[in-house]
Amino acid sequence: MAYGTLCVIVLTTLGASSQPASAPTTTRSSGDPAVDRILDELETRGADVESLTSDLRADFLDVVAADEQSKVGKLWFRRDKPNPKFKIIYEKSIYGNVEKDDVHEYLFDGQWLTEKHDAAKSFVERRIVKEGEKIEPFRIGKGPFPLPFGQKKAEILEHFTVTKVRRSPKDPPNTDHLKLIPRQTDSEMAKKYAELHFYIDKKLKLPTRIVAHQRNPGSDDVDEIVTVTFTGLKVNPGVSDKVLMIAKPQDRDWHFTREDL
Repeated sequence: MAYGTLCVIVLTTLGASSQPASAPTTTRSSGDPAVDRILDELETRGADVESLTSDLRADFLDVVAADEQSKVGKLWFRRDKPNPKFKIIYEKSIYGNVEKDDVHEYLFDGQWLTEKHDAAKSFVERRIVKEGEKIEPFRIGKGPFPLPFGQKKAEILEHFTVTKVRRSPKDPPNTDHLKLIPRQTDSEMAKKYAELHFYIDKKLKLPTRIVAHQRNPGSDDVDEIVTVTFTGLKVNPGVSDKVLMIAKPQDRDWHFTREDL
């Protein structure tokens, strides 16, 4: 399962830049006033998010094998300087009706992305930002986590055709449903995703569910559908340095990897 990709998808709940977003100024339109209103509200909301926490559940469907797996965990995010920081912990894995403890952690400290998986005894550190370098980690084409949410409205419409989908009884309560299709078939987004779906809470102006139809690498076929659901989402609760860290194991039987840029 693409847990690294899931890490990216989860981050789409967050602001695109290390700096607060300003009110939308673009005159670009989707052609649908309802879509334009939602995208404007999403961009404006980014100005308010200094920190964020949430419980999360990720459901993976292997389309070819018809195999399903779920992971349950938590998310912490803090806007920081020079770059934002986040931590994700998956605590349990679920296969069918079987649930087991399975701790899998990710931490981005503004420079290094660290991954720790207890079951595999794997601890991987990857430097993805130069020391002192300021990046926009979630902005399309500008950073290592380029997904089109928490972005500027103009950039979303530049890369995607966005439509509002009629509400279904299966949708999360009190949400608007947007469907995003990559505009350019040869773009990086189109190579990764056939379509994306965002369910935006009408009160919070943030997503409570994200669905990604992921392509098989090098193919137009969708091989996996990942659904991430957020509950107990809190905006600006404050996130301490103590939370935004992962302790390095001291046992010698762990596998350690360190990759510099």
